[in-house]
Amino acid sequence: SEMCIRDRLYPGEKLPSALFQPVVGNLKLQKNAQTRTAEMTDILFKYGTSSATGKLSVRSLSPEEASSLQAREEEDVLPQDEIILRDPNNPSEPVTLDNTPVRQTKLAQHLLPKVVDGSFIFSRLDADPFFDNLSPIAVFLSKTGYFSRTKDTYALDMMFDVVNYKKDVIHQLKTKISSIPEGLAFKNVSATLPSNAYVTGQADLTLGKSVLLSGSLSAQADNLNAVLNWLGVPLAEEIPQNLLRQFKAETEFKLAQNGLVLSRLKGNLDQTDFSGSMAMRLGSRKAFSVSGDFSEMNLAQYFPAKNKFYAQKREEFSKLSATQKVQRLFDALAFLNETDISVKLKTAAFSWADINAENLSADFSVVRGQMKINEISGEKVLASEIKLRGDVEG
Repeated sequence: SEMCIRDRLYPGEKLPSALFQPVVGNLKLQKNAQTRTAEMTDILFKYGTSSATGKLSVRSLSPEEASSLQAREEEDVLPQDEIILRDPNNPSEPVTLDNTPVRQTKLAQHLLPKVVDGSFIFSRLDADPFFDNLSPIAVFLSKTGYFSRTKDTYALDMMFDVVNYKKDVIHQLKTKISSIPEGLAFKNVSATLPSNAYVTGQADLTLGKSVLLSGSLSAQADNLNAVLNWLGVPLAEEIPQNLLRQFKAETEFKLAQNGLVLSRLKGNLDQTDFSGSMAMRLGSRKAFSVSGDFSEMNLAQYFPAKNKFYAQKREEFSKLSATQKVQRLFDALAFLNETDISVKLKTAAFSWADINAENLSADFSVVRGQMKINEISGEKVLASEIKLRGDVEG
């Protein structure tokens, strides 16, 4: 059965059943013993409802090439905590105390390294099973240990004409995949998302003892509202139609299982320019850090006072007794018992509900329930200027 096959191939690992779909196809195979190359051409296959064409070349290094490659790799990696001896009869060959050559070839233990080149064009890819399970797929690849020990190298050109995801279509997804130590590099990534949003970037996926995706990304959209709806981000229906439209941003990022870091972030949304950074840590004790500089922060537009959800909350709050209101406020801040936060924000103009301010600056942190205010200041706040500093515990 499918379950038995999966358990035999991947013992102790969990991959979503949606990834295991029927595969059919054909290809032309030609081998050249002299060049140690296998050429696969006219590849045509279907994976579930997805289909692709392509070609692939696999060349095995010669023993001499493999030995030379290993010698270069180990040239600067002699053991630092090992006593090295040299045989007077063979002074060019250093050995350790247990008489093991320092640069002992592994050719007898492993297959000769492969050089893999190819290109594939997917006319259609139904991507929900992959995109919805990127984390377990990456963890599985990491736990196999393949990328930590392999000497194989890869260079693949990939293009996806149509990528079906979340009941809409991504067009012309392209990337060049190549091997890096302990992982894969994705270069020249580009794609057109629904509502004609466009993204480009590059990333390295490290699959050693832990999984790490790092790289850079840029995005632009003429209708951010539609893109967020496609991604399932809840938005207040009262937001005016002329907002959440023009969007452009670029950032560097690091994504791990326990957190996300965005650095050198800059861009603009509607009429607002922004720059800054953000970090988020998951786990038993969470942490969130944000630093940003905004040309303006008109939160009243994006969180309108007439919003049905917040109007209901305000009405419920108004009916509480004084004691209940205080308790509700403390309940709302209870997450700070498990979460540390750090905020550094600046903006020339601020508005939210009935509060307006100019040259607003907020620099504070909350760590294990203790709040430290480095500075909260602003001008023309209810016709006054404010400046706050100090510590708060609770």
